[in-house]
Parts: sequence; C-alpha cells; structure tokens
Amino acid sequence: METLRRSWLVPLAVLAGVAWITGVLLVATQADSDPVGSHYDAYNRVLTLALALLLASGLAIRGRVRAAGALGRRALTGLVAGLALMLAGNALEFWGSLAAGQEPSATAERLGLEEEFWGSFVGFLVFLLGGLLVLASLIAYAIKIGAWGGTRLQRTAVGAGGFLMVAST
Repeated sequence: METLRRSWLVPLAVLAGVAWITGVLLVATQADSDPVGSHYDAYNRVLTLALALLLASGLAIRGRVRAAGALGRRALTGLVAGLALMLAGNALEFWGSLAAGQEPSATAERLGLEEEFWGSFVGFLVFLLGGLLVLASLIAYAIKIGAWGGTRLQRTAVGAGGFLMVAST
C-alpha cells in the first residue's frame, strides 16, 4: 500500500507544479500589457486546472502526514484551505463570468465595456486571500520541518516555494 501511495503522489505533485508554472506563464503573456491581451481569460481558465491539481496534491500530502502522525498537520490544513480558496476565486472570476455570459473586469476594461461580471472583484479577493493563506501555511510548514529534523535546504525550499508561488500570481 505504501508503494502505491508513493507511486502516484510524486507524479501528481510534479504534474501540479508543471501545470502551475505553465498556467502562470500563459497568463503572464497576456497580463504584461495594459489592457490585458485577448487570451487572458482563457489562460486563467487553464490555471483553474493547475489549481485543482495543486489542491489534490495538497490533500494527498496532508493525508500522508496525518496517517504518519507527523508534525505539520495544521499547516498543511491551512495549505489545503488556501489552495481551495485560490481555486474558488479563480473559478468564480473566470468560469463564473463565462457561465453568466459577461466579461471579467480586466477584459471588460480592454473592450471598453461599462458592465463587468459581478464576481470578478469578489473572485479576485478570494483568490488573493487564498494565496496569502498558502504563503503563511508553507512558511509554518517549513518551520515544522525543522522541528522533525529537516535540513536547512528543505526548510528554505518549502518556504521559498510558497513565496514564489504567491509572487508569481
């Protein structure tokens, strides 16, 4: 059973990381101008898949830590909550606007429209709150890693990973 868990968790986490990097880079190609590029919304919808994969990875890691009785369960619960908020905010802003047939705020501005989707700003705030919770949780987890003998490099990688993830958005 342990081999099975290990065999799917690592590829899932790697896939989630690659999807996140790809999604952020795609969004960056459209967000580097004012107003945003024409594929900004579509690429943010791609980012939703990356967030779902990150959330699945976070849930799996939290489950393994809980099953092992290791330290850091609260920090990982915060990480999962933060990822869930990021996913919800992204989905509200970009998928909600698609379902409502309205444009998110950045695209409405680009097109010169007076009206924008009501959930754009709310979705952004939820996403932002989730990102801050992810950052705080990964820093807290990095501290816990040190308590159970993790190396300085491991602690730095986890904390820096949280900072880079949030800074990249």
